[in-house]
Amino acid sequence: MKLDELFFFFIMIIVGYLAARIKLIPKESEKAFPLLLMNICYPAMIMKTLSSIPLEEMFRSGLFAVLATLIFTLVIYVVSGLVLGKAPLNRQAQLRLQLGIGNVVYITIPLLGALFGPEVMFIAIMHSVTQDILIWTLYYPLTLRLSSEDKGNTWVRLFKNPCIIALILALALRLAGIGLPGPVSYTIGRLSDMVTPAALIYLGFLLHKYGLLAWIKDPGAIRYSLVKTLLIPLAVTGILLFFTDIMTALVLGLLFASSAPTVSIVWADGHGGDVPFAINCFLSSTLMHVVLTLAAGVLLLKSGVLA
Repeated sequence: MKLDELFFFFIMIIVGYLAARIKLIPKESEKAFPLLLMNICYPAMIMKTLSSIPLEEMFRSGLFAVLATLIFTLVIYVVSGLVLGKAPLNRQAQLRLQLGIGNVVYITIPLLGALFGPEVMFIAIMHSVTQDILIWTLYYPLTLRLSSEDKGNTWVRLFKNPCIIALILALALRLAGIGLPGPVSYTIGRLSDMVTPAALIYLGFLLHKYGLLAWIKDPGAIRYSLVKTLLIPLAVTGILLFFTDIMTALVLGLLFASSAPTVSIVWADGHGGDVPFAINCFLSSTLMHVVLTLAAGVLLLKSGVLA
C-alpha cells in the first residue's frame, strides 16, 4: 500500500466536496463528469491496460475475471428477484441493480489502486466491462420493462458504448500484433491517468449534493449496504478461494462490494423509482465500502497475507 496514493484518494474527495460547497464547480458539472469519465477517460484506461498486459496473462486472468463476474452477477440477479418479490414495486428494479452492479469506476478502481497498485487494474477493468454489458442486457430492460420490439434499442446502445468499443478495438489490436504509434499511446495514457482524480472529485461533488448522513435514519438502506458491502463480498471471496489465488479472489470480492452505482439514482428518477431511497443506498454503501475495503486491505497487507 502506498500512503501517498491513499492520501491522494481522500484529498481528491475533499477537493470535490469543498469545490461544490463554495461553488467552484457549477451544478452543470454533475452531468459533465460522468460523460467525461465514461466516454473518454475510462475507454482510454481500457486501451492502455490491455495494451500493456501480456497475451498469456490476458487470457488466463482476464477470462477468469469475466467468467467469475458473469456467474456471480447472474446469481445475484436471480436470487435478488426471488428475495425482493414482495418489495414495493418502485424499489424492486433499482434494488436489484444496486445489489448486482457496483460503482467501480468512480470509487473501487481508485481505492484498489491506492491499496494494491496498478497490478490489479486489469482484473478490475475486465469485471467492470463485463458488468457494463450486463447493465444493458439485464438491468436496463428490467428497469424499463421493455417490450420485445424495444430490446433492439438496448443492443444498439450496448455496441455504441465507448467502453465496449474500446475493449473490442484493444483486443483486436493485441490479437493482430499491432501496436499504437507513440504519440497516440502517450495521449491515451494521459487520458487514462485522469480517471482517478476526476472520479474522486465527482464523488466529493455527489457527497456534497446528497449529504453525508441522511441515510442513518433509513434502516432499509443500512440493511442493503450491509448485504452489498459485507455479505456478498465475503461469499464471493470465500467461493473463489477454491479456484484461484488469494489476491484475485480478494480483488473480485471487493469489486462486488462496490457501492450502489450512481446510475441507479438516475434511473430511479427517470423511471418511477424511489429516489430518496436510492440516494440513501448510494450514500450508506459508499461510506461502508470505503471504510471496510480500507480496513480489510490494510489488515491483510500488514499481516503479510498478501505479501
